[in-house]
Amino acid sequence: MYTIGIVEDEVIEQEALQVIIKTYHPELSVAFVAGDSAQALACLRLCQPHILLLDVNLPGNNGLTLGKALRESGYAGLIIVNTAYAQFEYAQSAVQINAFDYLLKPCDPQRISQVLSRCVEKLRQADAVRDRQMNLNQLSDSYIFEHLLKGDLGLSAQLEHLGWPQDGCLQSLVMDLRLPGGARPQGRCLAGSTASEVLFLYEYALPGHLLVIAQPRFPLSPCRLRAAANLCALDLSGRLSFGGPCLISPLCPDATKLSQALKALPDRAAPVQSSQTPALFLSPSPGQPLFRRFSALESKSLRLLRDRKLTRLHGLLWAALDEAPDNQGDVYALLLCSLMNALYLHNLSPLLPPMGQMLCVDQGYQQALESFLALLEEELQVHGGESTLELALSITQSEFMTPLSQSDVAKRLGMNPSYFSLQFKKRMGVNFVDRLTQIRMEHAKALIARDASVTLEQLAEQCGCTSKQYFCNVFRKYTGMTVSQYRARLPH
Repeated sequence: MYTIGIVEDEVIEQEALQVIIKTYHPELSVAFVAGDSAQALACLRLCQPHILLLDVNLPGNNGLTLGKALRESGYAGLIIVNTAYAQFEYAQSAVQINAFDYLLKPCDPQRISQVLSRCVEKLRQADAVRDRQMNLNQLSDSYIFEHLLKGDLGLSAQLEHLGWPQDGCLQSLVMDLRLPGGARPQGRCLAGSTASEVLFLYEYALPGHLLVIAQPRFPLSPCRLRAAANLCALDLSGRLSFGGPCLISPLCPDATKLSQALKALPDRAAPVQSSQTPALFLSPSPGQPLFRRFSALESKSLRLLRDRKLTRLHGLLWAALDEAPDNQGDVYALLLCSLMNALYLHNLSPLLPPMGQMLCVDQGYQQALESFLALLEEELQVHGGESTLELALSITQSEFMTPLSQSDVAKRLGMNPSYFSLQFKKRMGVNFVDRLTQIRMEHAKALIARDASVTLEQLAEQCGCTSKQYFCNVFRKYTGMTVSQYRARLPH
């Protein structure tokens, strides 16, 4: 049974909603009924219902403000917004709080029932997925490996029952981590691995080996699967502190191939941190151009990170995405591979965990990379790396007398202008244009104080302004006075 909370200030509406729920939805139990935001918050502290019916026009804070506060506090239930006013701003705010649906009063009971039915169906689907994943997570690692090594292909039917794809639709890989001196790790080495964001991971320890079966939690492109395997191998290497190779099998589309891959290692395998590995993932025809590109990106990324040239690294990543508008998802995955290897080789492994979440990104690739590069820059600055902000300020302070612009500075630093603007404001608290204006106008004030006879043309020229009129407008906006008024206030 699922629970539902009702937040509605009109008693008649409260009663009508409860009747609809009781009549048409015995699978729903009313957890509470609140008449305003304060009552609703008090109830929500005691109970987090699966569904929340939320009126907009409430006494005190309105329902949308309450919904926003709930989302910010982590409430993950389905919110249905209910209002008597068909205003665009309300609908827009409903979208911002990820509302499941938007009802307009007076609403037909059948319409309300339909929305509640869709909510219940969504909750049941989520429960089914969660149950299957829980079963797969709890399945004994040794059980899977022992049956596959024996060639017991009846295991496939059991896995399908628990939620694995059918035979022929698997994307499984076998990884073989070589351990020095015949060592045999104890316990689960991959418990809590960042790669588990996208992969089911099953491991089996042998003397000198750690075998891992990796199966995507959801369908992945070959390039993204390759990136996930790469992340898993790096995570293993870091956890076990070893220097041996990690080998990876070709893709296994069914249980038979998976069993054969286990027995064939290392005959048909390649080091996972290698530009040769992609050949195991894609056929030569479609794969070669992409992976040739990957090899070049990887070597350049390593060099730029080694030299702490983050601005050029940013430009490299953006150029790679821009050059493949129809294939950005695959290029994005290969860029992540390049960054992973560069981070690992330059002792920046603490930045690997976010990669698991980044592998789940299906759109907004540039925004995801921007966020990660911001983290990378902060980490490098802690360790004495180059500061893009310091370079930008240096250029601004030394060249403000020229017709300098934000796009000029971003281009010289090898950065996307919007990303540069975002980072500059984040660090300085003001945007680039305002900072440049401040430097120019403070310089103008100093010139006027030093030489009362300086002309407007000279001021405009020495402050990087394109015309006398433009300078006068900027000066007045900055100081609140004309140049003549400012001169008059100076002590003689």
